[in-house]
Amino acid sequence: MSINNNFFLQNNHFFKSESIITKHDSTTRSVIDPAIIATSPNNSISQSIMQFNINHCQPIINVELNRGNYKSVKTLTPKSDFNTSKNYFKGNYDWLLITLILLIIVLTWVKISYNKAINQTFASTINQQSARKLIAEKSNLLQKASVFLTVIYIFTSAIFIFEIINFYNINLINFSGFKLFLICLIGFAVFFITKNILYWLSGVLFNTEKYIADFRSNCNIFLRSAGIIILPIVFAIPYVTNYIAQILIYIGFLMFAISFILRIFRGFILSFQNKLSLFYSFLYFCTLEILPLIYVYYYIKKFGNV
Repeated sequence: MSINNNFFLQNNHFFKSESIITKHDSTTRSVIDPAIIATSPNNSISQSIMQFNINHCQPIINVELNRGNYKSVKTLTPKSDFNTSKNYFKGNYDWLLITLILLIIVLTWVKISYNKAINQTFASTINQQSARKLIAEKSNLLQKASVFLTVIYIFTSAIFIFEIINFYNINLINFSGFKLFLICLIGFAVFFITKNILYWLSGVLFNTEKYIADFRSNCNIFLRSAGIIILPIVFAIPYVTNYIAQILIYIGFLMFAISFILRIFRGFILSFQNKLSLFYSFLYFCTLEILPLIYVYYYIKKFGNV
């Protein structure tokens, strides 16, 4: 706050301050600008003002002036920082809590009913032999568990995207709340299904159906595991402060990045075992895995106002 040509009248004394541009080196995140106080050694009004500010504020720097009778300008800042953390979700988001609780219930039911399938899924992310056994097993229980875990992955990923859009205030479309979540859910589901269809078509075109089937099955194992791991993170993000929410978002990105790297690494191992050309492998990964991510990032940076 700066004082511009203001006059204070008391007992026929005048006090005048001039507008002065200053900078301060405070390391605190102040929610108000520092006050600029001009003092004169022989002015009772200025002494009263200075005493008031000394009692309520903490001086940071002194800047010497060479103008008339004005001796110094002091930049003041509040003594304590204000807690500016807040929940970035505004309005009624009961539907989000209900959705998250339903996902937890479904995951708990799958854990109780298909505990072996979940254990095999996590083991398959590390051990390729376990992945082969899991893919070769065609039991009805395993197939049902795979469907439920895939649904959990799609919903969890859509919620994570929705939370990122809210947190960083990304304005891609003129929708918010539940409508925005539905768009994220439908869009991600369409992306997931389309990518699997393109993988199948590429296998037919290049006569690599067996390799593509193995790679898609391995990819689904990593995605289902990521959906389970990321669920507690997306559950917590809307109900913590911004600082903690940002840390959780970074952890979520890290989990998806690890899953992505492991998928690519498993894909190269499968291509080597199937004696597939490295050119085909690179074409698959760039076209169907890397390029979509680059396009999404470019679209957000260009049209998302971030």
